[in-house]
Amino acid sequence: MKRLKRDAISKEYTAQEAIPFSLERLRSFKGCVFDMDQTLLGTERENQFGWYVMIYVLQQFARLDLGLGRELEPADMQFVMAKNRDECRRLAKEKFGPEFPYDLLKDTRTKLCERFSQTYGAVVMQGVVELLELLKKRRIRCAVATSSDSKAAARLLELAGISDFFEAVIGGDQFTNSKPHPESFEKACDALGLEPGFVLGFEDTSVGAKASYSAGLMTFLVPGLLAPEPDDEKRALIAGTMLEIRDLLDFFLPS
Repeated sequence: MKRLKRDAISKEYTAQEAIPFSLERLRSFKGCVFDMDQTLLGTERENQFGWYVMIYVLQQFARLDLGLGRELEPADMQFVMAKNRDECRRLAKEKFGPEFPYDLLKDTRTKLCERFSQTYGAVVMQGVVELLELLKKRRIRCAVATSSDSKAAARLLELAGISDFFEAVIGGDQFTNSKPHPESFEKACDALGLEPGFVLGFEDTSVGAKASYSAGLMTFLVPGLLAPEPDDEKRALIAGTMLEIRDLLDFFLPS
């Protein structure tokens, strides 16, 4: 795995690849688009566990038959990652049957997760605040592209105390095609009024990195709950934390 180092940028990413990590692009970008769950906020595990708890309760006490022939496991809910509501609804009904009450459970889970964040606070991923403060200082415009509903995402960002860093929040209710389709990143760039070639994308999953790359953004991948795929290095520069990216951009951005 390529590590995030300045010499790696200069030696390995100056070649004219499909979406090159060139020094020119690093020095001339005008905006950034961030995924939210597990990229900005540590909410992905909470989201999955919320689904798991609710469906497990329905299995045990309402005798909901999911057709699995066994008890539900947390891994059964990974299909909801990086998908918007329409796509999750379709996949849930394929997996658990046409009578599965997806929308009721989705809205209930959202309220429970919001209440949890209100009570215990929203967890901001390591290095995010430092990176956002640097971008603000250098007048780099920022937006969010998330599969979560836009209003719920905006509330979570506000609870986390970082909403003021973003000019736009593009949620899953505002685009038709879920990641890896590039639509969410394209709409975020449109909201910023910037061409994708002048925007950096930030993701935690291979699916999200594919979406950012396909939209034409130079992409950073900070792996979260899922390990990166072997070909992710062709699309993104892989980092351990946002602090590494912050230090890199601080080096290349003009003061």
